[in-house]
Amino acid sequence: MRSLAENVPCVLMRFDRQLKIVYLNRQSDRYNPNPVENMLGRTNREMGMPGHLCDLWDAAIERVFITGKQEELEFDFEGPSGMRTFSLKFAPEFGPDNNVRYVLGVSSDITERKRLEGKLKKYNETLEESVFKSTKELRMQQEHLQKLNENLLKSNKELESFAYITSHDLQEPLRMVTSYTQLLEQKYKNQLDESAKDYISFAVEGAKRMYDLINGLLEYSRISKKEPSFSKVDTNKVLDTVKANLNLVIKERHCKIETGKLPVILADFNQMIQLFQNLIANGIKFSNDEPHICISSKTEKTRYVFSVKDEGIGIESKYFNQIFEIFKRLNPREQFEGTGIGLAICKRIVENHNGEIWIESEPGKGSVFNFTLPRSI
Repeated sequence: MRSLAENVPCVLMRFDRQLKIVYLNRQSDRYNPNPVENMLGRTNREMGMPGHLCDLWDAAIERVFITGKQEELEFDFEGPSGMRTFSLKFAPEFGPDNNVRYVLGVSSDITERKRLEGKLKKYNETLEESVFKSTKELRMQQEHLQKLNENLLKSNKELESFAYITSHDLQEPLRMVTSYTQLLEQKYKNQLDESAKDYISFAVEGAKRMYDLINGLLEYSRISKKEPSFSKVDTNKVLDTVKANLNLVIKERHCKIETGKLPVILADFNQMIQLFQNLIANGIKFSNDEPHICISSKTEKTRYVFSVKDEGIGIESKYFNQIFEIFKRLNPREQFEGTGIGLAICKRIVENHNGEIWIESEPGKGSVFNFTLPRSI
């Protein structure tokens, strides 16, 4: 046991009630130039220990004698190797009568540990400062993005309002131009040559196309501005209404429309009519004689997926995104009538209902327009 005590890498000591050192191991030689033999039987103060340390040690030793409980200290001491930091623990050694007979001391050099703790603390402070700075910059970026989004939403609303007002106000002067051009043709048709009649016909046709574009833009603006009025909607009844609205073109084109059992959803009834009507009319327009349209739906965990399938001309995949943009046309006006707004309106309606819309198609093999609506009921 003595051999073990002499070789442990810390200073071991024992004090009696007069605060005198009665045991000290050889490890103390590393920090104190006095030989162990000269220190035994003497107090720290008698050994010339600095006064503030003597006060600190003596008070702790006396508390252990009184309370029988351990005491811990941490202090700096300048020895032969310079200033070092130590931890010191005092513990009671009880005698046969259960009274504190001696106080044992164990002192360890923690200079390197304290140095590493200091470096770690500094690193943590630097890291915290860096995180704080990064968080502040991120918050500023988020605030900037939020402001940009708010400005963008405001601009979009202003543009939608502008489009709505402009489209509405342009109808009357355009109607006047068309009416007076037609009156001019009727009143002076016997005095006009064929070239003049052609010019008037071109003017009326151009005015009609512009009128259709304005109406389409006005309808798109209405869809954008108006919040959907949600209620329980039976999509089977929606299809019945759409078929009635398209009855004339269905009969003229000998169109066959097949529908499966469709669900009851939470949606805007009028917008659902507009959505299905645009998709079905689109399928009829781009199909050959006797179009065949199939409408189906399937139920997923959180949504319904609707499909409107036609046997029309189809489109190439590179145009899949473009067809949902406003005023985008892939075919000449002379070949297929239209303003290029119908599918853009469909996309806006689906987005108003928190869904998405996409197309599957190949040239010459028809198209399938798919769109989703949430399962809210």
